[in-house]
Formats: sequence, C-alpha cells, structure tokens
Amino acid sequence: MGLTRNRAEDLLQKNFRLDHFYDEQWETIESLLNGHRILLIQRTGFGKSLCYQFPAILFDGITVVFSPLIALMRDQIQQLKSLGISAECVNSEQSEKENGAILEQTKQNKIKILYIAPERQEDPRWQQVVREMKLSMVVIDEAHCISVWGHDFRPAFRRIIDLVRLLPQYLPVLATTATATERVAQDVIQQMGGEVKYIRGNLMRDNFHLKVVRLASEDAKLACLAQMLLPKFEGTGIIYTGTRVNTEIYCKFLNSQGISAANYNAGFDPDARKEIEEGLKNNHWKCVVSTNALGMGIDKPDLRFIIHTQLPESPIHYYQEIGRAGRDGKETPIILLYNPVDRDLPEHFIENSHPPFKHYQRVIERLKNESLSKRRLMRKTNLNRTKVEVIMADLIDQEIVKEVGYGRSKRYEYQSNAPQLDTTAFERLREFKLKELEKIIEYAETDKCRMFYLCDYLEDKKLSNYCHKCDNCQSQKLTYKVHGYWQQRVDDFKSSYFPEVELVPESQQEKPLSKRSNKLVNGVAFSHYGFSNVGSTIHRCKYENGGDFPDLLLNGVLRAYHSYFKGEKFDLIIYAPPTESGDLVKNFAKKVSGALKIPISHGLIKLRDTQPQKVFQNSLLKRDNLRGAFNYNNPVEVASKNVLMIDDICDSKATIREIGSLMSKLGVNKIAPLVIAKTIGGGIVDDSPDSAKRGSSQLYSKGAAGDVTDEKDESFAKIRQRYPKAYEKWTRGDEESLVSKFYQGESISELATYFQRKEGAIRSRLIRLVGENGTVGMQQEFLKDAPAKDEEQIYQALKKWRLKKAEESNLPPYYILSNATLDNIAKAKPTSLLALLDIKGLGKKTIKKFGEEIIGIINKLGK
Repeated sequence: MGLTRNRAEDLLQKNFRLDHFYDEQWETIESLLNGHRILLIQRTGFGKSLCYQFPAILFDGITVVFSPLIALMRDQIQQLKSLGISAECVNSEQSEKENGAILEQTKQNKIKILYIAPERQEDPRWQQVVREMKLSMVVIDEAHCISVWGHDFRPAFRRIIDLVRLLPQYLPVLATTATATERVAQDVIQQMGGEVKYIRGNLMRDNFHLKVVRLASEDAKLACLAQMLLPKFEGTGIIYTGTRVNTEIYCKFLNSQGISAANYNAGFDPDARKEIEEGLKNNHWKCVVSTNALGMGIDKPDLRFIIHTQLPESPIHYYQEIGRAGRDGKETPIILLYNPVDRDLPEHFIENSHPPFKHYQRVIERLKNESLSKRRLMRKTNLNRTKVEVIMADLIDQEIVKEVGYGRSKRYEYQSNAPQLDTTAFERLREFKLKELEKIIEYAETDKCRMFYLCDYLEDKKLSNYCHKCDNCQSQKLTYKVHGYWQQRVDDFKSSYFPEVELVPESQQEKPLSKRSNKLVNGVAFSHYGFSNVGSTIHRCKYENGGDFPDLLLNGVLRAYHSYFKGEKFDLIIYAPPTESGDLVKNFAKKVSGALKIPISHGLIKLRDTQPQKVFQNSLLKRDNLRGAFNYNNPVEVASKNVLMIDDICDSKATIREIGSLMSKLGVNKIAPLVIAKTIGGGIVDDSPDSAKRGSSQLYSKGAAGDVTDEKDESFAKIRQRYPKAYEKWTRGDEESLVSKFYQGESISELATYFQRKEGAIRSRLIRLVGENGTVGMQQEFLKDAPAKDEEQIYQALKKWRLKKAEESNLPPYYILSNATLDNIAKAKPTSLLALLDIKGLGKKTIKKFGEEIIGIINKLGK
C-alpha cells in the first residue's frame, strides 16, 4: 500500500486525534500495510496498540486481536467506539447469545477490529466463523505467552500459531509484547513461520524510581506500608501480594489504619472485577491490593506507584507488572519489599507448575479407553480444571492426544500411534525458571543500577547508561524495622482480623433475602487454616486423639461471631454432620450454643456415607460427593428461623452450599456459616496425618542446617579455594555479626565476601536466624545486650507472663514452662535469642514460639 507518512499522519489526526507517529510506530505500520509479519517488542506506554489499530481502519476486512486481557479489551473498545471505529470483543464475561451476535456481525464485515481471548479458538462456533470472515490482519497481544520459555506461557496461544501457519504469507501478522528476552523472541519468531521482521525498542523507563526496602517479617511489611510509604506517595497505585489471602489481609489492615484500599484477585466475579478496575481508574482508593491478576490491560496513565510485597518469579515478571505505572511520564516510585525468606513462595509455584508424572499417566490411561470431554475427564481422573488443561496442552503438543469435534462440543482422543510422554522438557523448563528466580533475587540484592539490571536482563541492545534515580544510583540502602507503636498496631489488627466466608456474589447481595430462593448468606471464620496454629490444633484433635477442640478455638470463634455479625439475631444453631471427626463438631457447636445462648438442634443428618471432601481435587466431584447427602429430621423447627451453621473447616464451600440449599427449601429465613478455619485461597487442605506438620511453612523457606552449594559440579576443594570458610561451623559471634550487618543494609554478596562463604550459605543462615515465619529478625532485642535487674524480679515477671499464656491457651501454667526453667532463665538473664539456646529446659520450638517475648521481658526490666 503506497501510503506516505505525511498522508498517514493526516489520517491519524482525523481518525485518532493524534498528531504524529513515533519513528518505530511508523516503521511497524508501514511494514504491516505492505503485508509483512512482525514481532514488536516495546515498553509499556509506547503505543503498541496504535500500530495495529491504525492499519486496521485502512484494510477492507476485519482485524482479529488475540488478547488474554479482558480489561484491555474493554478499555480499547470503549476508546475506539468513542472515535467512531467499530470494534467488539468475544470473551467469557459475555453471554453466549451476546458472543454469537458479535460473531455474526464479523461474518457480515460490520466490525473493523475484533478482540478475542485465545481460549476461544477451542469453540467450534469460532472455528466455523473464522473460515467465513474477511480476514485482513491477525494481531497477537502479549506474544511472549506463545513461548514455553516466556514468563507467562499459555497453551491456548499455541492454537494461534496453528492459525497463523495456515494464513497466506501476504496477510499481515503482528505479534507484540513489552517483555521478552532474546531467547523468547527467537522462539516466537521461529513459531510464527515465514519471514518475520523484528523490531525492538528501548525498554528504559526514565521516570521510574526503583527501590528495594529490606525487612524481615510480614508484620514489618504491613507497618512499612502504613507508616513509611503510602502516606508519602501521591495519587493512586497498586500493591502486589503473592496470594489471594494476602490481598485480603493487606487491604483490611490498610483500611484499619485509615488508608483507603480495595482488594482484587482472579477469584472475583466479573462484575466485581469491573467495579474495582473502574474504581482504580477513577481514583476511588489510595491503592488496590492485588495478585498479579490486575495491572496488565488497565488503561490508567497516571498510576502513580507500584509496591511489591512478595518476590515475583523473575525479572521479566517484575518488569511486566511495574510496566503499567507512570505512563504519563511523571516521576513514579516502584518499591520491592524484600525479605530473603520470600523466595519460597515463587519457588513453590515453579516446582508445581507441571502436574506430577502420575497425573499424566492417569489421564492417558483414561483416554486409551474412551474419548472424553474436559468435564468428564475431570470427573474420571479426580483432577482439577487447571491440571487437566495443562496436561491436555502438553499431550496435544506431543501428539499423544488430539481434539475431536462432536457437534458443538469437543472431546480428547488418544492417538493409536502416540509416542511415549517426554518429560525432559518439563525438567529443562523447571531449571530455567529456577534460574530466573535467582535473577530476581540478584536484582533485590544488587548494588548496581536497578533499571540497568532489568533492561540488561531483557537484553535491551539500546541500553546506554544508568538511571540515576534508583536507590543504588542514589547511594541509598533502605531498611525498615518494626517495633513499639507500629508493632502494637499490627498486633491489634491481627487479633481482630477474621476471614469472611464469601458465598453470595456482590451482584446478589443487595437483593432482599425475601426475594432470594437461596437463603444462604456470607459468614465468617476465626482464622485461615495454616496461617497460625489453628490448623495444627484442629489436626491434633481430629487425628491425634487430642480431645475436643480447645477453648482457644472456642474463644476465637466467639470473637469472630461478635465482630462479624454485630448484634444480628439467630434463633437456632445447627452443625455439619461429620465424615470422620466423630463428635468434635457436635461438641464444639454445643459450646458455641451455650456461650451465645442460642438453642442448638441435632436435626441435620446424613442420609448416606460420604468421602472426606479433601480427597476430591475438583469442584465437580466435591458437589457429586454431597449432592442429596443431607436431610433434616424436623423441618418445622427451622421454618422462618435465622439459622447459624457451625463447621470446623471451610474449603471449597461445597458442604455449606449443599446444607444451605436444603435449609432454604425447608423454609429458613436465613442461614449463615460460622467456622473455625477457612483454607488459604480456598484450595485443598490435606489435614490427614501424613501432611499434618506443614502449617504455613509452604509460604516460607525452611532454611538449612549448613552451607548450601549452588553449583553441583564444584568439588569440595574448589569451593574451599573460593570460599575459605565454606562448611565451617558458624560461631555465635559470627551469627550476631551477620544479622547486624544485614540490618545495616549490606547485600548478600557483600556479606559473602566478608564471611568468606557462598551466597547460598549466607542466605540460608539468615533464613534460619530470622526464623521460619520471619518475625524475629527485625526485633531490636536480638541485636543488643541490655542489663537486667535481679533474679527474683525477672522470675516474678516471667511467672506473670506464663500465667497469661496459660489462660489464653486453656492449659496449666507448667505446660508453658516449668518453674525450674523460669528459674534458669532468671539466673542466666539472657538478652538475645541465641543466648536462650544455652538454657536448660528450652528447646528450639519453645524459643521459636516464646523466645521473643521472654527477651522482651528481660530487656524491659533492664531499662
């Protein structure tokens, strides 16, 4: 197409109200107009979307844009329509009727640009429509998802490649992303096929102020946000956390401190997500606390800051997630709150990114017998949707299984000449991702320019200098210690935080109960399972003959009840009939009934035996397990009543929903759940004996007893040549010096040089010293020696503290610590946690649990 740049910029002003193109925008557009295939890598905010929107209005037919970002689809369609350009999208948030009508318009060539999710290619209706439309151009947004080496590989993007390879070479194809290493870029180019033009821009973000704050606990992160960061930042931003649970906890803490916040994650229904996205764009809150589900696709040029409370999986993830901030060019702070123990969560995600081999075998054996749809495969294999989708993508990729259309549905069919499953690629990918994790740790610990580090890692060939704005360029070493006033504020919040058991979508909550057929309402839990000692206490009672649930749990549940229901009146208490816990829940419900003075009914029964819900890995089988399993002996007693239902653990909510459905049919006015523990993220909790001790340790690194070798092929002698003190026992003096220097801001590499040990050894020793839950390290008491007063005064203070702990735990005082141990502590007057190890009667578990408080008592008396 012989269009000059001057003429094109006239059309740009007329149709898009913009004056000119960037040089690389015009280079891309001109190549597309001439029918080329292009891979475009440019930073967020460059204007990549204009590179396909402009040529799309010049082509006769339709441009199809494959994008995984529904928020981006909505924003861009709204913008295009405001400019008079016909654009629509097909996605899961719309009804099938709406999607069908849009697809019909594409066949009639009434739409210029169609946005569609990559997963829609599996829809037989789409497969038919794409053959009938007048296709002028294909665009692959977030093209790094094509590559298995990309940081966000999605199997559905491979189907796009299948389509691209069928297209004639003269039809233009644009693949675009802001984040791709050279390895990923070359993989995408190879998969696109034919001649591909490669355009790569400068990834430097001149307005970013990259900073890393080192701290040593989740408490410190909460306090740092509320005390040091958010009050000083202008505008609205995003705080990223590693888990859905943490989005809720951080959000509620910030709100409790007078900082307006909303939380967001992929588990929210579409209406709730839209509402929060719009609120963010309109600055309704100071911040939105989110998993990485939010950010990409949000059109908000003035997003003023981004803070990560958890290590991402790689520098590419990090660059991608911070990329949406500061697109208006104004100065923008980008903060990473860094604790060395944080590596365990992304490491867990990486280690579990592929299902175990036995799950692949289970699927293959099933498909050898019969072809199955995805839902039937989930039922037959007891695997959840995500695992089935990952497995099927791999099996299709290796040509072991193929998709077969059955009318408007689809099944998976085993191929008779199928090769053996090759898992070596999975292992290579796992090792690659673990190396990328080490690189983001290196970013957190580097003393070089942070922007230079990120751009260099992304292989930006146009990188020329340092940013002069990051903490390292400014010669800053940022640390934060929580104690005193702010520690108390965090503690007060934690003692009053109770997770909501969400059962009713927000869109339904405003509808009066009298007009709802299902009378189930949201409820509350005392705690998250595994988030404290609550999960282990439940487990001990259920599987280790620990007796009835202790008053510690009862008191917590009662506090949760009063905090959440705030004076609501209930007429009756019922409880979930047990599968394997005997009378535990029944006896607990009796105690709740007595404390709240609400009558209890034993009328809810099971009609048949059911399996423990934890054995089922997907919601389909959980529902099947419970469907029709309950009945009520005396329906009259629940009619028109407000009912409170007691259970021990809420996981998938299937039990609560099934009972809620039954009670609604029996005519209750309202039924609300009150449970001891809600599982983290609503995932499966295996509280069986073989997994009892896990608790919350999955969230934190376990540490190691000795030095850790990073390179397996190094001999012992070579390691000792480079690190003279490798494998030597740590002295108490070295350990205290290590912690002190770390808090003073020295990096892992600096510490490794000073102590003549490997960086892995330094990191693991720090993890061990700050404790499994990371709460010890920032305490001032660990680093100082304060004089204590006489033994008797210490002894009496410790006895008073012990009595309080005993009452809280409903245990005799000697279960906490014996008199002899208290006497030993008083005589020794320890003023650091390491000193407690020398005292007879104190083990590591006791020190981990109570050591900080004991040292605090002694040091307080010494002031």
